[in-house]
Amino acid sequence: VVSSGPEKLTFPDLSKTDKDTALAKIRQKGFTAEPTIEYVKDNTIPLNTVISQDPGPNTQAPKNGAITLRVSQGPDVQKIKMPNVIGKKQDEAISTLDQQKLTVQTETKESTQYPLGYVIDSTPKPDQDVMQQSEVKLIISAGPGPVQKLIFADEISNDLADIFRQFKNDNTPHEVVIKISDYRGVIEVDRFPYQQGIPYQKDINYYPPAKLQILVDGDVKFEKTYN
Repeated sequence: VVSSGPEKLTFPDLSKTDKDTALAKIRQKGFTAEPTIEYVKDNTIPLNTVISQDPGPNTQAPKNGAITLRVSQGPDVQKIKMPNVIGKKQDEAISTLDQQKLTVQTETKESTQYPLGYVIDSTPKPDQDVMQQSEVKLIISAGPGPVQKLIFADEISNDLADIFRQFKNDNTPHEVVIKISDYRGVIEVDRFPYQQGIPYQKDINYYPPAKLQILVDGDVKFEKTYN
């Protein structure tokens, strides 16, 4: 009796296949050897994708013969600081994290501070260390969101009068800048040359919590938080 050699099967084409799918296809085709996985760094082929194979695609190979798969390890990964995406719209936040090579998982939570679809919180927290290609979590507002409020012009007039008492009618022109900070970011709501004795006439919209700042000639002279 003369041996006809080991039983041979047609080896599948595993190019551009993820590793787990590739291993499943090998088993489905009847190959019995445990494949050797070699990881290779690659900046163009996605993580865990087959780069090359031995035996080659659609070739005849022994059923129990050696199998080697070279699999992408992805690009070099680095430790980075978690970007601060709290207060950003969901799509904008995910785009920012994608650019930093982070995988994003989301869940929703009711919020009266942030509008529907805005990021409430993140894990890791902003500026904490995180490895690229790791998973981060974003908590997204499910609404109902904040209710807009007003700081009335009379209140601003009183604040300005208090500030300018220190200048003692020096007859020097002073530039006033009024800013409000809330979930939308820092917004410059007004800029004008201050004239003593002329009341301020503009109500200011804000979403609580918010911080009002009044700057005179570039220096912060007044701050107040509104809830």
